Amino acid sequence: NKVFTIVVLRCAPIVPRNYSQTKDKIEKDRSKKVRIAEARFSLDQGWDKLPDPILWDSEQTMVLAFCAPSFFDTPAPIAELKSKYPRSFILGCSTSGEIQGPHVFDSSIVLSFCRFDKTRFEVMSAPIFKPEESTDVGVKLGDFLRSKQTPTEKLKGALVFSDGLNANGTNLIAGINSSLKEQSVPIGGGLAGDGNAFKRTFVVCD
Repeated sequence: NKVFTIVVLRCAPIVPRNYSQTKDKIEKDRSKKVRIAEARFSLDQGWDKLPDPILWDSEQTMVLAFCAPSFFDTPAPIAELKSKYPRSFILGCSTSGEIQGPHVFDSSIVLSFCRFDKTRFEVMSAPIFKPEESTDVGVKLGDFLRSKQTPTEKLKGALVFSDGLNANGTNLIAGINSSLKEQSVPIGGGLAGDGNAFKRTFVVCD
């Protein structure tokens, strides 16, 4: 059962969280609309450079996790991540090599934390079992995007991660665009990888 995941970003005012013990640190970053942090997991060292959950865990935080395919059988690191950041949206997929800065790794998980100031997310996933379903699944996701808009909250962009073996990426995006019709919406993301094995891929959807 392969799953297709989509993240929708919409601008909306929010009530800032009350960090009583770290208020001074938050105020220093108040002028930034997006704060970025990176971390990495390896089997020999565990997690490295995870940001402080008190400062980073929120409903406005998106954590992108790019994982070696072997973590399909060892999901404990992702489960630990979800326990540390229960309010954040944790999403991603398997890869054909994990990139962090100028480095490319194997057998690791690379994370990108994005903590927004005034952005709200919506998440949807849908099963996809064969490439011929790609257009229909795309239309379904496009309908979901349109349904989440209001007169005061417009869709700003979509991030799509899809199974890399059972989906046709071109038709998937075509289905989304056909549902959105005249709307011009930036869409990013990609197909999950499996190194050079091409046996199984997965997506991460919290």
